[in-house]
Amino acid sequence: MPSRPSAPTLAGVTDDKPGRSRIGTTALGRLHLRVTKQGRPEDVILERRWAETLSARMWCERVAQDPGPGVEVQEAQVFAERWQHPKSWETEPVRAVPESVQDGRPDSAGGIAWAPARSVDPIIDGHRER
Repeated sequence: MPSRPSAPTLAGVTDDKPGRSRIGTTALGRLHLRVTKQGRPEDVILERRWAETLSARMWCERVAQDPGPGVEVQEAQVFAERWQHPKSWETEPVRAVPESVQDGRPDSAGGIAWAPARSVDPIIDGHRER
């Protein structure tokens, strides 16, 4: 049995983008669930932040294997994020910025079939959005 992943930390500090103060990386695991209770379905999103994408994928797969009675996994997503401080003139707090996403769909074996990770870097009209 694999060891339980550690809680998120701001490890892996690098600054590969000039002009931004980067303080660390994390991963966000997101599950889209359909919960049926008393014959009425309801869509629910469950999220958990992890230290790295592998732990986030493992968590999604664990939940998908035994989601509980009346719960059906519709989709899974894992976002790789970087945390950054705002510039002095920006009014936003420290925040996570998604860099890539990996989509997953439930497979017939009860697990998750993962697509390759893809960038979510917003480019508008050939220019990077700030």
